[in-house]
Order: sequence, then structure tokens, then C-alpha cells
Amino acid sequence: MNAGAMNGCVEDVLLSIEVLNENNQFVTLSKEELGFSYRSSNLQDKPIICVSTLWQGYAKDKDLIEQETRDYLLKRKAVQPQGYPNAGSVFKNPEGDFAGKLIEACRGKGLRVGDAEVSTKHANWILNLGNATARDVLTLIDKIKKMVQDRFGVSLHLEVRVLGED
Repeated sequence: MNAGAMNGCVEDVLLSIEVLNENNQFVTLSKEELGFSYRSSNLQDKPIICVSTLWQGYAKDKDLIEQETRDYLLKRKAVQPQGYPNAGSVFKNPEGDFAGKLIEACRGKGLRVGDAEVSTKHANWILNLGNATARDVLTLIDKIKKMVQDRFGVSLHLEVRVLGED
């Protein structure tokens, strides 16, 4: 799905993937065949299984890599909720804005349905405080989308994929 963070994404470093396709054949696909765009690829609606991936790394000094990793993890810990099950960012960022900022401006932080809660640390994360059901999370998603649409006229689109039946 072309996940990303900190001004980078999968597309930047993935070279190819090997998949088991719908005909039970192993096929290698190059990055160019994957149709990457913001938080999307053309694989998302295909009945395939990813078997392996090939990545392109970048040569750097070991100490520099370790320091950058520590800095990155500290930054993540400072802005992202810790300690509760979650799926990470729920909504894609609308062009020119941030989903979390819009949700926060609607006073969405802390909004709950059952045990599903909009994180008080980062408004684009929904936490399971213990016994949240899929229905709780989906209902909360719908409430958030309506709040942002009503206040800003912006349609939020899911970054996470919802699987299964309603």
C-alpha cells in the first residue's frame, strides 16, 4: 500500500516483490509494475500473497545509522500513542493538510465508542482500550468522518483496509 513516514515511503526503497498469484504461480513484479501512489498500489485489490521482497539500502556509517534510528524512535514515541493495540494512522492525509490536525480541530481527541478511542496524543490513531469491537471502531470512524466533513468540508479516506463483513 506504499506505507510511509518522515518524507519517505516503500516506493523509495522497494525494488521488486515475488507473489503467489490467483493461478497459484510465483511471479516477480518490479517496482514499476506496482503502480505506487500515495498510500496505494495496484496490488491492493488483487487476490495475491506476497512471498518475498527485494529492497535497496543506502550505504551509511554504522554510528550514523544507529544515531538516526535512536532519533527516529524518540520522535515517534513523542508523537504517537504507546501501550494500546491500534492500527496506526487511520486516515490518509488530505492534500495539503493533515488528518490528525483536522480531527483535533473538531475536538475529536478522546472521542470514544465503547472501548475504541481517538488517541489523546495523536488524533489520527484509534486505540483499543481493552475490549473494543470492530463495530466500535467502524462507528467511531464514521463519527470522525462526519465531524471533519461538517466542519471543514473535507472527506477523509481510510488509510487502513477494512476486511470482512459488516
